[in-house]
This record gives sequence, C-alpha cells and structure tokens, in this order.
Amino acid sequence: MKAFHTAITRRLSVAPRRAVDPTNTESSLAAFGSGALLARASLMSALRLPGFVPCAKFALAFGANGARSANPAYNLAGRGVLAVAQRLVEGTFVAGESLDDALRLAERLEAERGVGVLIDHSVEDAVDLGANRARKARLVDAVPAGAMVPLKATALADVAMLEELSDLVARADDPDAARLDGALADRLDSSHAYAEAVDCLAALGEAAGRRGVALLLDAERTPIQPAVDHVALAVLRRFAGAPRPALYNTYQCYLAGSGRRLRLDEAACAAAGAPFGAKVVRGAYLADERPTGKVRESKAATDAAYDAALASMLGAAAAGRPAFLVAATHNPDSAAKAVDALDELGLRRDDERVAFAQILGIDVESPFCCPGCRARKLVLYGAFDDVAPWIARRLDENKDALGAPIAENALLWRELRRRAFGRTAAASPADLAP
Repeated sequence: MKAFHTAITRRLSVAPRRAVDPTNTESSLAAFGSGALLARASLMSALRLPGFVPCAKFALAFGANGARSANPAYNLAGRGVLAVAQRLVEGTFVAGESLDDALRLAERLEAERGVGVLIDHSVEDAVDLGANRARKARLVDAVPAGAMVPLKATALADVAMLEELSDLVARADDPDAARLDGALADRLDSSHAYAEAVDCLAALGEAAGRRGVALLLDAERTPIQPAVDHVALAVLRRFAGAPRPALYNTYQCYLAGSGRRLRLDEAACAAAGAPFGAKVVRGAYLADERPTGKVRESKAATDAAYDAALASMLGAAAAGRPAFLVAATHNPDSAAKAVDALDELGLRRDDERVAFAQILGIDVESPFCCPGCRARKLVLYGAFDDVAPWIARRLDENKDALGAPIAENALLWRELRRRAFGRTAAASPADLAP
C-alpha cells in the first residue's frame, strides 16, 4: 500500500498534462459573457494594486460597524459604504440576502455551467446552539438534491466541551492517534455536551442523506480542531455500511502533520466499514496559526502537501475503499494534476466520490475543471452587514490563493481582446503562470 501511495504521489508531483488547456480561452471561457469577463478581469486587476486588500477590509469593517451605530452621521456613512459594496459583490461573491436568492443562483449555475453548489448562511458564529441547529436543519431541508451544506462545529457544539476534549487529546503521547480514541469522551466532565454534539451531527447527516445532500464540516483553529476531528469520526462510525459519508471533515494542508491525520482517519473509517469524507484545503486562519509554529515552512511545502493529500484520497478511491474527496482549490496546477490522476487511475471524471470546490467570485471554474468533472461553488447568502466580515476574512485568508486568479487574469484580458479584435493573441509567460 505504501508503494502504491508513493507512485500516485509521484504522478501528482510532476508537471500536469493539462487535461484541459486553460490558455485556449475561446473554449475554456465560452460559457461567460463579455460583460461578466470584463467585471471579473477588472476585479482581479484591482487585487494586484498595492494596499487594495487592506483598504477593502477597512471599508467593509467601517460599513458593517457604522450600519449598527447609534450615531446618526456614522450610521449614515456606514450604510452608504455598505450600499456601494453590496452592489459590487452581490452576484459575484454572494448570492443576496435570502435563501431564495441563493437557490436562484444555484439553479442558474447548474443550468448555464453545469456547476453544483455549496449553500450557506453568512452568520458563522452565534451563541444559541438550539437556534443554530434548527436553522441548519431547515437549510438542509431546503437546498436542492446534490447540493453541499457547510457546518461550523463551534456553532453546533458546546465550545467549552471542545476545548476540554482537545486538551485531553493534546496530553496524549500521540495526539494525532488520540483523536481516534473513543474512550476519551468518557473522561469528559461535559460528556453530555459531547453526546449532544454527536447526536446533532448524526441527525443532520441522516436528514442530508435522505435528500442526497452532503455536509461539509469546516476547519476550526488548532486549539480545538482535535476535538472537532474526534466528534466527526464518532459521527462517521455511526454510518458503517452507508453508501456515502454523513459528513466531510476538513484537512488544512498548511499545517504540519496534516497528511498523517488524513491517512489515520481514512484508515479508521475503512476499519469500521464506514465511508470517509474529506474536504482538502490549503488552509485558513494563517495569521492565527503562524505564531504556533505548526504551519509549514513555505508555500511550496504546502502545495506539495496538498497534492500529496489529493493523491492519498484518490489512491484510496481507486483501491475500492469508500473514500470521498472535495478538493477545494483555486490553484490550476493542483486541479490539473488531480484530473490527470483520475484518468491514470481509471476513475471516471464524474466519479461521485470526487468534486472540485471554489469560492464564488474568486475565479471562474472552466479553466480548472475539465468537462465531466464535478465542480462546486460556495454560494453564500445573508444580510450584507453579516456578509461583510465574511468577505473580509476571505480576502485576508486567501492572500496566497489569490495568486492563482491573478495569474488567470491575463487569460481573461486576452479573451476580451480576442473578442474585441476577432483574433487570438499569442500566449505569454504571464498567461501560463500558475
């Protein structure tokens, strides 16, 4: 098995054959109107301006805070900033204020581009667990079959319990392996809160399974992530013999040891006869994690870890194990390597166990996912003053990831020139940069 995994990793570590050539913009961008391309290219160009991201974050924070202020002048200014920002981002980064807005956008993405969706409400953290659980249950019931719904453990489980359980894991001789130890839950002072969290996620998983919906458990910050993993694995084990996982846990490849944790969890589910779901990301919370010393030493090391994680999951699927993958990436090389690996391993490009996911508005999916692959976009909805902090966090967390769409920007402008002047411009080194 180790030799098999090594061989697949090598396949994903070489330059991809490019199952789809993103530089053929006449084909890869055919589904997009010129107005949409111009808006996207202008946005990507703005991202390259020095200080754009800090200024955008400041404007969003000012608008969100001002809109809630009791000071009339500050409130009016904040509402004005939010109104301008709302016109700029709705339909690009977010669907709108209501679930109906999200459902309409989801229908349009499916009909026009064959792209599926992850649908979520913008409020990420709240103190009322009962209200959060009920709201998430209603969302699972409302989204179309085939959709995915993100979950936040800190919005559905008692945070004090997660901190206590993470502390127990951290004090074990092998913390990564201790996340698999179900007996740790018996040692919790808040064992009832643990049972409630597992029951809640299992119930959501059952409801989602009946409707053909997938649940994606978001990553949390390192201090409580071990407890989130422990709860997720407890839920997955309840679904032994099920055709697909009750939920997907998230693995952040910029953290050292992420590959080992992924393999341990996949093996534990396989041993229990339960399907395993993994959403693989490069990572969020980078600014928070750097002081802990748990972050990989370079972007290149993170990229290598990410590609190896995809290799591990695709290898498990090719070996016949019930391993399900959501590859969340804005990196064209990683996506192309994964598509090549699908072909080489004899897996169908539309294999239900493999999907590619991206944030709405960060880039266009056609150059990254070849025809036949399952592409997904995160479609967010909610009141704009709630959405604004989410957008600010994504801008901050995706500074490195923005390198991919910025490189893609040259292709967008090249396609606009081709449409305007009726000829194909030659690809430049900038066009081909990952």
